[in-house]
Amino acid sequence: MWNVFAVRYSASFGVELTMENGCATYLHDQFGLSVEQAGRYASLFGFTNIFSRGLGGYLSDKMNAAFSLRGRLIVQFSCLVIMGVLIQVFGHCQTLFTTIFTMIFFSTFTQVCANTIDLWYAIFSSLFG
Repeated sequence: MWNVFAVRYSASFGVELTMENGCATYLHDQFGLSVEQAGRYASLFGFTNIFSRGLGGYLSDKMNAAFSLRGRLIVQFSCLVIMGVLIQVFGHCQTLFTTIFTMIFFSTFTQVCANTIDLWYAIFSSLFG
């Protein structure tokens, strides 16, 4: 069971790392922004951590209280599906405004998803619980 959680966590956190590393280059190449401007806009992806990580933990805990571990999985699966939709929308944006707007929503769901399941909790509960 723990390997399922590891794959799901990798899908959310791996996407976060990829976007944080490649977003500035994408904005620079796609919209002709200077490296500094692209970096400023790309940093918005990471800034959503301020509130969305906590939101992911809160939603996960509430669903866990109501539905046990299945509730955590529901929240994480929902976030993964929304992330998939938003990355498709992000890739089809034609203007800088819609790209940044979509990126912020995509980032929010990415951060929420990454914090919906504590990987160590999943590993130890499946091994010892």
